[in-house]
Amino acid sequence: MRGRIDSERYEKVLALQRYQAGHAIVWRDAINDWFHSMSGIPDRQGREGHDPNRIEAESMQLTGYVPVEVTPWETASGGKAVVADFAAPYNVRTGCHGATDLSPVTMAAALHFGLAVHNFGIQEHMPHTAETDAVFPHHYSFQAGYMHPGDGPGLGIDLDEALAAKYSYQRAYLPLTRKLDGTLFDW
Repeated sequence: MRGRIDSERYEKVLALQRYQAGHAIVWRDAINDWFHSMSGIPDRQGREGHDPNRIEAESMQLTGYVPVEVTPWETASGGKAVVADFAAPYNVRTGCHGATDLSPVTMAAALHFGLAVHNFGIQEHMPHTAETDAVFPHHYSFQAGYMHPGDGPGLGIDLDEALAAKYSYQRAYLPLTRKLDGTLFDW
């Protein structure tokens, strides 16, 4: 697409692609961790335990969510899961982020999460680029204002590692907007 669209748009989309490719690596490594914990067979490429930038949900300050012990422990990060039902008695509904700065893996997980909780509220959805969809082939779809999970196994999503390798990963950050006095402002 370089040369076919303006350079600013090209660079922005390329940065998003690289960011999503990095998310794919994190998810791949998490899946390898799980298979290693279940089978005891190490990954030949040493990808288990390779999550240096991961922040565990149970170590964050959460409002309206409760970390709980999970059995079997392998089904969740660090043996804990975060429950969204804490606010349900107050009629508070969930609202999962679905922006394109998150990978289609995150979109699929949020969609399945929304289907699993009784206090589902809304699912944000922004379509990914054709390149992103090619790297992450998925079964979910958006039709007539509704998200459909499809019928693929698991989350219904895959990763084309050969295609992902064509996009180098560059960590990206959301912008921080400040007022003239230096205080943070909602961008």
